Amino acid sequence: MDKLEEKINLYKDISLKIINFIEKMEYKNISFQLDERQNIINSISEVDKSEFIQLYDSMELFEIDAKIRDALQEQLSEVKKELHEYKLTKQVNTMYYSSNREKVNIFNKKV
Repeated sequence: MDKLEEKINLYKDISLKIINFIEKMEYKNISFQLDERQNIINSISEVDKSEFIQLYDSMELFEIDAKIRDALQEQLSEVKKELHEYKLTKQVNTMYYSSNREKVNIFNKKV
């Protein structure tokens, strides 16, 4: 059980690092940390999973995970919004360019 406690403490430390990286907007480091957390979960045997879940609940790690999930979802929605605005700007610029081009072509026609 001692080794399992080490794993859950390492899981908690990595989770807190992830929250710190999100707050600092250091998104490059988050992926590696998420992989490390997943490796910890994968390294737990089926026999120890129930004990891990009990420790997870007793240490209230679900609150930390919820913070991570909420922060990442918020960032994801902001990025989606920026992409949507970029797409609209691009469409407007294309339409403006096309309309101006048509006006210029009127002067090139012979009467």
